Amino acid sequence: MRKILVAVSMVPLLALGACGKSEECTPELAQKKTEELTKAIQELVTKDPTKGATALTKMQEVTTKYANADEKEACKAIDELLASIKE
Repeated sequence: MRKILVAVSMVPLLALGACGKSEECTPELAQKKTEELTKAIQELVTKDPTKGATALTKMQEVTTKYANADEKEACKAIDELLASIKE
């Protein structure tokens, strides 16, 4: 459970990395996407702990990789991770 809380607390860092001047990925949009991602991961952990752990690992990788990246790339990474979780 602690791992989940730590991972979920890192999501805002990804949102900060996704924020910028781009009209396609505004700070508001990045915040909305990270909230949706957080909710999806929490639900997945509840339903399937094994898949939830995998999703947490991927989220941590994405958070680290895109924290200082181009906002378009960060938003795309959030979208891809969210899509893979919802499959």
